[in-house]
Amino acid sequence: MSTTTARPAAAADVLAIGFGTTVAMWAVAYVSRLPIVQAPAPLVLVLFLVALLAGGYVAGSRTSRGMGAGLMAGAITGLLNLLVLGSFLSAADRTNGVLPSAAIWVPGSIALSALLAAVGAAEGARGRTPSPAWPSRRRSCS
Repeated sequence: MSTTTARPAAAADVLAIGFGTTVAMWAVAYVSRLPIVQAPAPLVLVLFLVALLAGGYVAGSRTSRGMGAGLMAGAITGLLNLLVLGSFLSAADRTNGVLPSAAIWVPGSIALSALLAAVGAAEGARGRTPSPAWPSRRRSCS
């Protein structure tokens, strides 16, 4: 008698999508702020949001978790983006000083990233086709 236990789904795929979305957003920031480009701030914001929605779309269409995958990938992206956002939330006149508005920006940016990625994942999961059930090969015992 063999007993099998269901192993919980690993989060490696969602982690990779979260990191990939962060890299895409940072690449947008880098390219848009090059001296030869100098894209206007509203355009950069729109490109950030598109990258975040696209990351959620990938999470929803490429994983079996759907909207939950987008929510988790967006939260990871929001956490990683705090590495950049933190530099804008520090007070320049004090050593190790943090602006009071950081109490709103930090959880708000994580929540907004998670929400937007979940919206993208819902759209990605809607167009997802289930993978075919591949027949397994049976070994004959003869």
